[in-house]
Amino acid sequence: MNDPIKDKAACYLPKAVTSAASVEEVFSSISPKLIPAEAKYAALKQLNLQIIPLSLRYADMIGSLRHQPYGQNLSLEQRATLALAIDYNIPVLTTNPQWQKLNTGVPILVIGHAQEGRA
Repeated sequence: MNDPIKDKAACYLPKAVTSAASVEEVFSSISPKLIPAEAKYAALKQLNLQIIPLSLRYADMIGSLRHQPYGQNLSLEQRATLALAIDYNIPVLTTNPQWQKLNTGVPILVIGHAQEGRA
């Protein structure tokens, strides 16, 4: 069965970066009883993503985004995603159409619709 969101996202994977906060968000949403840590690590490794650690510099960027009008209702993980996009001058790839309303100056590419508006 084809998954249009998955297919659309796949073309961006070779150049994709993500934050350690985003990885944590995904990992914490998966019960260790359903998928053991080793399996999560193996699946992530197959994606060949560049994972950016949360350095002191990124912590400062993420924190400063909270004080922007568009950042007040964003989670830490969402602000980490936005900080990477700003720093790397790359678009944010999301399933959340609400992100297009943020007016951050960063291109927002909506590739489909998720249930609860997550990036």
